[in-house]
Amino acid sequence: MEAHGPAGDPVAAIDAAWRRRCREDELLLRTIEPSLDSDLPAALVEAAAGQGAGGDRIIDQARGLIRTGASVEEVLRQLFLLGSVATAALAEEHKPRLVEGLGYAAEAIAGTYVMRAEHVSQTDRLTGLPNDRVLERDLAGAVARVETEGGSFAVAFLDLDGLKVANDEFGGHLAGDHYIKRFGAQLLEAVREVRGRVYRWHEHGDEFCVLFRDVSRERVEGALHELRDRSDVAPFSYGVAACPDDALDAEGLQVIADDERLYEMKNSHTREQRSAAAREWLDSEHWDFEPPTAPSSATR
Repeated sequence: MEAHGPAGDPVAAIDAAWRRRCREDELLLRTIEPSLDSDLPAALVEAAAGQGAGGDRIIDQARGLIRTGASVEEVLRQLFLLGSVATAALAEEHKPRLVEGLGYAAEAIAGTYVMRAEHVSQTDRLTGLPNDRVLERDLAGAVARVETEGGSFAVAFLDLDGLKVANDEFGGHLAGDHYIKRFGAQLLEAVREVRGRVYRWHEHGDEFCVLFRDVSRERVEGALHELRDRSDVAPFSYGVAACPDDALDAEGLQVIADDERLYEMKNSHTREQRSAAAREWLDSEHWDFEPPTAPSSATR
């Protein structure tokens, strides 16, 4: 027999039971509270009653259950709880479609977490830029396109000159992290006009890479030279290689841009000179790092 909620409405019955069960479970309440306004109960009831809701609305609402910080186990537990109260509230003839709807929801939740995991695995945690895994994939793809379709591209490797100085003398690793994040943001903005995609090259280092489509090596070097001359940008060195002019494989391009041309620029000054230039910049008005203040004894 179909359960009767307020005004005999099965949607209201499911929603009320769901909320009641949530509040009976303190642990679940902490994980589910932001999602209590979901329209998923109504979407499931409409689908179970054959009212044409289909899977799309269920999928959209199921994705809405997910919020930052919630584990897949927590969200699937929410869905299981919803399924249990819906089963009690719906008539027998509606239950097969309800099961189908719950399947749509579970698939949507699992797919969203897979996409989130893929994004995390391809994103540098400090800067939010694509990481070296993405660079390797994109660089190989760019080489393959040149081989099969023609055209050209350029790749630049960049290395900050003063990270150790920032870490050792200007605020520790928090200052070093700020140094890297600030430069990454400036680089991203500077290469936008020449259609460059910026990557952080090595998670624990101070190296970046930019991949440029259909742009000459000369134009890339001009853009990076302008960036290097800006007074608000920390000192850095760079090397650029073009495909197919310099090499027609990813490893060869990296050797030329990173191992040869970048270090040719870097070695045009001694380590002491590079450190002094970084120290001068970090001592200037352009260094905007504010170290966090320790809580006072009164607020502890």
